[in-house]
Amino acid sequence: MLLPPLRRPDLADETEAELYRKLTQCVRCGICLATCPTYRELIDEADSPRGRLSLLRAFHEGEGDLTHELHRFLYGCLECRACETACPNNVVFHEVMEWGRHRLAEADLLPRSGRFFKNLFLRRVFRSARSLDRLMAILRFYQKSGLRTLVRFTRILKLFPWHLAELEDLMPRRLGRHRPVRKKETYTLEPEGEVRGSVMFFTGCIADHWLQGANHATVRLLLKAGFAVTVPAAQQCCGALHVHLGEPEIGRELARENIEVFDSEGNDLIVSNSAGCGAVMKEYSRLLEGDADYAERAAAFSARVRDISELLASLDGALPTPAPFHKRVVYDDPCHLIHGQGISEQPRELLRRIPGIELVELPEADWCCGSAGVYNLINYEMSMKLLERKLENIRRTGAQVVVTANPGCLLQLRAGVFRANINTEILHIAFLLDYLLSKEHLLSFYSGTITWR
Repeated sequence: MLLPPLRRPDLADETEAELYRKLTQCVRCGICLATCPTYRELIDEADSPRGRLSLLRAFHEGEGDLTHELHRFLYGCLECRACETACPNNVVFHEVMEWGRHRLAEADLLPRSGRFFKNLFLRRVFRSARSLDRLMAILRFYQKSGLRTLVRFTRILKLFPWHLAELEDLMPRRLGRHRPVRKKETYTLEPEGEVRGSVMFFTGCIADHWLQGANHATVRLLLKAGFAVTVPAAQQCCGALHVHLGEPEIGRELARENIEVFDSEGNDLIVSNSAGCGAVMKEYSRLLEGDADYAERAAAFSARVRDISELLASLDGALPTPAPFHKRVVYDDPCHLIHGQGISEQPRELLRRIPGIELVELPEADWCCGSAGVYNLINYEMSMKLLERKLENIRRTGAQVVVTANPGCLLQLRAGVFRANINTEILHIAFLLDYLLSKEHLLSFYSGTITWR
């Protein structure tokens, strides 16, 4: 299909001139190649960071119509940001990649299925917490009514495109085991003992519906560390998906709304247990730097954001000693925690504080598992190749438990070990720590498996 050419960048525009400057920072040394998961799988220069930057630079400089090439190779990128960690010239790859995807979205060049996905999910479901709540209510009915059992028995999803049957496996086996942490009204919980300070908790979208156990655990950990915890009811999606998929203006709208909500509750630290959410909230300052009304407030907001492991590791002696955990454990780095926020040692330090734990290093722990936001929806085959690579590394360690710290990673890895019949638990670090600090739950170990609360 012949696609219309994209609008050329305007170098008179300060923003686009700055992006061009960032493009030209790449000296094409190739150090990024060894860290790029898609390049390592495909061995195609255009599927590498420097290849994608070269395409964008050629487009910037007016070298013909590169619409087809940009669409294929920009959306083939995971945006895992491993290349940024490796780059000796400090190329801010993800900012340039987001600009390129925005240009594609601006021209409305996605296929019909992609436009449907964007219109339904990015512009509606994830634009409003209320809309997401409604969708989750439908999914809970789908599970509890027996429809899911019927659908799986008949294998009717095999008749649909988009690998719908396989993607359905990513849904937790049971939704709604706990109530969401985010309620209709803002509330504050006080610790039982001495109050160290106060924080606000960002619940996330999917996490508060599909990984409620991790959210409840995070709140309990903060209380045990001596913090009063406020959970603002009106908080919205962080905007990460919108920014990554070429809809930055929706991301900015969500950033402004979250700034208003959290600023209205005070200036306490804002704690997240989702790597992707934390990474983009720490970049609200960049997203809104050109907004005269919000630039200063956005910078102050970003400075207040902390990952749960980042905060707890900085508090020496804040938590009691966990119960012994005599299992072999590996930690898998979420991309937007290690590459986006520079947090890698803190979760490992928290795990090393657990008596009896056998913490071993996972080969390629800093490599993407293939989830990458919605990458497993729009690039299913590559996503599964990367997942299989991750599962093979897990097998090699003989790990009984894999710990990570991002909702997408958890869902991807759980679906992977379930399909591959690997006897390994996939746990959020907050869940494991809270579990071992809650004496009333220690007897729920059974046959080497942790029973979910």
